[in-house]
Amino acid sequence: MLFCVNIHDLIFSQFVAHPHCQHLLTTLWYDQLPGWRKRDPFTKVFLCFTFIVAMPVLAPIYLLHPHGRIGQLLRSPLIKFINHSASFAIFIFLLLIASTDSSTQDSLRVRSEIRGPVPNRIEIFILWWVIGKYLPHTKY
Repeated sequence: MLFCVNIHDLIFSQFVAHPHCQHLLTTLWYDQLPGWRKRDPFTKVFLCFTFIVAMPVLAPIYLLHPHGRIGQLLRSPLIKFINHSASFAIFIFLLLIASTDSSTQDSLRVRSEIRGPVPNRIEIFILWWVIGKYLPHTKY
């Protein structure tokens, strides 16, 4: 059994490492962004930052016109990766703020006398963030 697993891993790694497969994966990855690989690093960082900042505006446009030009751009694997990475970084930042906020620590002592502390704005935002990440994985 172990021999079969090793053979499978060897065949699969050769398949992925084949130049034609690498070219196909690269083409799919940068599909909607022609010339991305030829740009200088500063331009790439600037474009990534622009996509991250523009996402609150682009998301409703995508919901209204998913098959339009912006919809095709947002379905690109690179843009998905950029947006998911930024989303995760913002979520970690919110958790950091919620756990180190001094006003939260002081008000926790005051609020602990009641049944339980009422969530503050950051905690409510984190809750909505988690619900938003969980909803696509549920079946209606």
